[in-house]
Amino acid sequence: MKAKEIHAMSDKDLDKQLKDGRAELFNLRFQMATSQLDNTARVCAVKKDIARVQTEMRMRELAAEKKEAKPKAAKPAPAAKAATEPKAAATDTKKADSDAKKVEGA
Repeated sequence: MKAKEIHAMSDKDLDKQLKDGRAELFNLRFQMATSQLDNTARVCAVKKDIARVQTEMRMRELAAEKKEAKPKAAKPAPAAKAATEPKAAATDTKKADSDAKKVEGA
């Protein structure tokens, strides 16, 4: 199956094609195990068809998510972020915690 054919399929057709491909692959593997498979290259071809269908389904899923995504709000500038978060207080508490541990351990 060609990729162009897969692009033209609907979502329901893709689901059906995926189920059919997996069932065919199962049967081919069963035939291979019982030494009844004549064309071993068919296994590889079916695997590739399944991968093509899964790829198309994933591409459609990502396209749908992209359409649904809302535009994000603008991030604050780094200077504004620094002004709202005091760094000195965070370092003072770390020093106090380490000093308290030293006292307890002594």
